[in-house]
Amino acid sequence: YTDVTRERTQERELHDVRAQLEERLDDRTRELQDNRDLLLNAINAVQDGMGIAAPDGRVVLANERMQQIYPGIDKRIEEGIYVPELLKLTFPDEPAVPFEELMSRNGPSQEKRFPDGRWYRIDRTLTPDGGIISVYADITEYKQQQSTLLGQAHELVKLLNQEKQLSELQRDFVSMASHEFRTPLAIIDSNAQRLIRRSDRLDSAAILERGTRIRDAVGRMQYLINRFLNFTRSQAGRM
Repeated sequence: YTDVTRERTQERELHDVRAQLEERLDDRTRELQDNRDLLLNAINAVQDGMGIAAPDGRVVLANERMQQIYPGIDKRIEEGIYVPELLKLTFPDEPAVPFEELMSRNGPSQEKRFPDGRWYRIDRTLTPDGGIISVYADITEYKQQQSTLLGQAHELVKLLNQEKQLSELQRDFVSMASHEFRTPLAIIDSNAQRLIRRSDRLDSAAILERGTRIRDAVGRMQYLINRFLNFTRSQAGRM
């Protein structure tokens, strides 16, 4: 007969300790699960897309908005996908970006257009343990407004240049027309003065010649005036 009382006591104590450890582990697991659920609820309340990557580049968490930006990311997280792989799947034509390079981009925001046509401003922040928290803000409407304003600015510049050209053309035309008007006016004035000064000495042939020159000059002025009015009307229609 061998006395095993001590061994039995140690087994019971060991069993009790194991039970206590398992209970503590279960409590800790539930606590971690509650904290994870709390964290998920918190980041799901964020309107922007938010994702968390571990120090080795593995995606560990993504809120519901991020799942809309990267469809199917929840399943890929379960498969253990890494950030460079996720980016390569979304942008297959772009060169792969090493995770170390992404970690070095902690700073200015990056604006990127996704295959569905939407624009996002991406901010990355390094965590104390070396991971990355990424926040995706939808700036599609801002980009559309920016594009609209840019197009309106270009159109305004174009219209201003057209108006400037028209103003210069009109100024040149007025200068030219003024010069052209002076010529027939000078002819009319000189012939009228000669008629007045020599009215007692001019015969009918000379009067006829002077009158014809005056009428020709008047006809040229009427032609110029009609051209000027037609030009003004056409330019007013364009403006």
